[in-house]
Amino acid sequence: MVSTRAIKESMRQRLIEALSYPRELVRNDMDLDDCPHNGLYDDEDGRCLACPQQPECEWLYNNEEFVALEQKPIAEILAALEIASDYVGAQITYWEHDSRRCRCTSCTWLRDTLRLVDEARAP
Repeated sequence: MVSTRAIKESMRQRLIEALSYPRELVRNDMDLDDCPHNGLYDDEDGRCLACPQQPECEWLYNNEEFVALEQKPIAEILAALEIASDYVGAQITYWEHDSRRCRCTSCTWLRDTLRLVDEARAP
């Protein structure tokens, strides 16, 4: 029989894995030519705080592979995925894709992730 802890850890890993695609998408969409930190967010630098890419950069900083995501509560990982879902959903809308039928990577990721989030939130 599988323990509750093992089930939670499996879900945590699935949620963390789901963050990889939006990280790639956000990184590719960012213009870092003028960034003095090369996209490494610094919450003590006024330039970062005033930067138009601040929300995306801060999200990346808090959800990057090198951050100890395994130590974060599942609720924080879910919150990061919800932000990522909004970001990817906005891109899909901009591209005028039908997210229910389109088979592109972004639409497929969004459908899969919304199901995953629902599953993680289920009692």
